[in-house]
Amino acid sequence: MNKPKDTDLREAMRRMYANTPQLPSDFMERMHQAQEKENKRRILRRWLYPISIGAVAASLLLLFLFNHGGDQPKERPLVAKHTTEVIQQNNVKEATQQNNVEEEP
Repeated sequence: MNKPKDTDLREAMRRMYANTPQLPSDFMERMHQAQEKENKRRILRRWLYPISIGAVAASLLLLFLFNHGGDQPKERPLVAKHTTEVIQQNNVKEATQQNNVEEEP
């Protein structure tokens, strides 16, 4: 390392570095701990993004399978069809009864 030969320059450099505060004795230990925490966060962030994409893709796949999968009948079930016919027949009977009541007087 080259040492400056100018004594004024050397004195100025000494004064400049003399005013810097002294670091605590456990400074390196604290820096090491902080760096380890940051490394753990980076590892978590590195895995969190692909895992979240996979979870979204899996949920969309399940949604698609449950809504559009399997043998879905083209016709309505017999029970629902029968119930609809009964309701329609009751409506027709009520309408004819009302027509008969109106015609009697």
